[in-house]
Amino acid sequence: MVSRQIVLARLAPLFVATAAAAVLAACGGNDSSPPPAPTPLLTLDGSVPLVIGHRGLPGLYPEETLPAYEGAPDAGADSLEEDLHMTRDCVLVARHNPWLSDNT
Repeated sequence: MVSRQIVLARLAPLFVATAAAAVLAACGGNDSSPPPAPTPLLTLDGSVPLVIGHRGLPGLYPEETLPAYEGAPDAGADSLEEDLHMTRDCVLVARHNPWLSDNT
């Protein structure tokens, strides 16, 4: 009998929390109106800011790769910013760090 009272005492806060969550979920209403359109962010002079794809689209693709560069305009980038470095034999390489020793 004592163990049952202990179990019920421990379950009481869980029951109260579950009941409160159910009541709050039911209060959501049935609003079928569409959400308001987002307002665009503007710069200080009132114009729409430029979106620059730094190293392409690194959130979805590996940085400094062709898929990242091709995906950036599709995601809304106005321009691309690449990290270009010239090798000793005058070849441009798209890489964030200018030295290979940083990663090898």
